[in-house]
Amino acid sequence: MYKRQNQKADYNYYLSVKYSCPQWLVSLWQESYGLENATGIMEDSLTMPKTFLRVNTTKTTAEELKIMLEAEGIIAKFSDEIKNALELEKTGPIEKSKAFKDGLFHVQDLASQICCESMCVNPGDTVFDLCSAPGGKAFTLAEIMNGKGRVMAFDIYESRLELIQKGALRLNLSNICCSKSDAREYNEELGLADKVLCDVPCSGLGIIRRKPEIRYKAREDIDKLPDLQYFILCNASKYVKAGGLLFYSTCTLNPKENENVCDLFLENHADFKAKCVYPDLNNLYQNAEYLTLMPHINNSDGFFIASFCRTE
Repeated sequence: MYKRQNQKADYNYYLSVKYSCPQWLVSLWQESYGLENATGIMEDSLTMPKTFLRVNTTKTTAEELKIMLEAEGIIAKFSDEIKNALELEKTGPIEKSKAFKDGLFHVQDLASQICCESMCVNPGDTVFDLCSAPGGKAFTLAEIMNGKGRVMAFDIYESRLELIQKGALRLNLSNICCSKSDAREYNEELGLADKVLCDVPCSGLGIIRRKPEIRYKAREDIDKLPDLQYFILCNASKYVKAGGLLFYSTCTLNPKENENVCDLFLENHADFKAKCVYPDLNNLYQNAEYLTLMPHINNSDGFFIASFCRTE
């Protein structure tokens, strides 16, 4: 037993050096997702992140946008994973393109687009996005709703709300309403919604390829996050109508911030049940009712999505 433990420690040290990853994180991913997936995550963390666009379907189609971008020297291909998404293959400063200035798309990773698709919003719905800035998910939800209904985008900082407002104006999405609000505090005056999304603050362990410095976060700081995440999820549940849906998401690969938070929520909220409403995708790493997107499998950031239905 002692020899096997030493062999495992030695191998973890080897992986830590090879992938420039702290040993505790190597161990976390192995214990949580298995050696093959842990290795895949670490290998992917050293690659260049891909850029995806979300088509503004209130103004154009994926086919039309692809042609317009190519006319400007920007080469894109249709996403194999999800509709109305384009993956860039050759690009320059896309924010200077006519298509961008005309509000025909916004940049959004595949994982966030999948999260929005999973919410199954409908024209006429009232949707709350509690931790909204910089607004990508609010934009996609508003587009899926075809500009009808209401997407209430909340953030704690005025400056970040301005980012959402500018984006909504460029995309001409008039059904987005911005308001300053702290996701940790319940505001009865906001009323109830058909769908509520809380994309909570997290450790970001699913987006290391975009922000390499994340791998060196102090473990003790990460361990403090689940308490905040659980508190926000509980608060968000108060805004859900009877029969409505509550969504919890993170861009991290850490069960303490993901499955454990959701399990605790279900234990203490008998009026909510887990509900699978995920889009039809291939190669999903799904654990019971919850969905984990793996960067090396799903061509996306590492991401976690859970959904709950209010039963009463």
